[in-house]
Amino acid sequence: MRYILFFLTGILLAACSDDTSSLPANRKMIRLSMSTRGIYDFATYIRDLQIFAFKQDMKGEYVFYDKLADLNEQEIRELEEGKSPGTTYTESKLLDTELEIGKYRFYFVGNARAESGGILQEGITRPSDVWLNYPETGLSLPYFLGQTETAVGEVIETVAVELHHVVSRLFIKIDGVPLEIDTIRMSVKNIDRRITLEGEYSEPGDAPAEVFIVKNEKPHQQVTALFDLYIFPSAGETSEIELVFHARNGEERTKLVPVELLPDRYVNLFATVNSSYGALLSFEFTCVYFFAFDWQNIVWPDFPLIPQK
Repeated sequence: MRYILFFLTGILLAACSDDTSSLPANRKMIRLSMSTRGIYDFATYIRDLQIFAFKQDMKGEYVFYDKLADLNEQEIRELEEGKSPGTTYTESKLLDTELEIGKYRFYFVGNARAESGGILQEGITRPSDVWLNYPETGLSLPYFLGQTETAVGEVIETVAVELHHVVSRLFIKIDGVPLEIDTIRMSVKNIDRRITLEGEYSEPGDAPAEVFIVKNEKPHQQVTALFDLYIFPSAGETSEIELVFHARNGEERTKLVPVELLPDRYVNLFATVNSSYGALLSFEFTCVYFFAFDWQNIVWPDFPLIPQK
């Protein structure tokens, strides 16, 4: 009976042993646990995900080691789920990966394609050499970045990281657009157009212009113009919103509105055109700002956004 008990105990221990026992002595498994702030699931906010590992070298510097993942939305949804880190966060998405023993920095890129000055070279490329660019056509989804540092050693760890917005969201509502206005062209001047994996912004420039086509089909009708876009933060202290009102008779009038755009901030600008029928482009323009950091639970706007073709 004693021998049978020993035999069964051996089987149980073998069944419960970790698969990592088959790994080489200098390699260990680590579990990455990823989440972001929001009331929906992780893949609703982050549609594609890249994960980069940079390892500390003999000089104490972090250099490129490997790209651990390059996932699309479906692949993100298929990742194992873990607990949410809090009531205002999504569920966690879990990814297991095998690494050499050492100290690492992990960088997480959501909704963007990371670029570098050349090919990512193991042992050479630094995090500051890899960046995200503001696209010439503008942003259709907000960019996310996450970063964490850990030592891969004898203990199998779960490393948690929060991915956060690295762009601003700018919403503009212009009430009382006169009948004479044909189009409104909006552009934002003086924004940064590049951000490194470490979150450093550079390359000042302008955002591409967006055009709102005014459809005034009834006499004396006034229109509400809407712009809603994701955008990189201001270069320096402030940016400038340029609104060009173009009349049907060819006249133009430009309004410049200073604004401070910060990472992960939602900026609302509500403007009113004070004009009367027949005034053409002789009108007053007033506006008020609202700022918020909580994108997911914000109640503005309370009307639908209709994209302009």
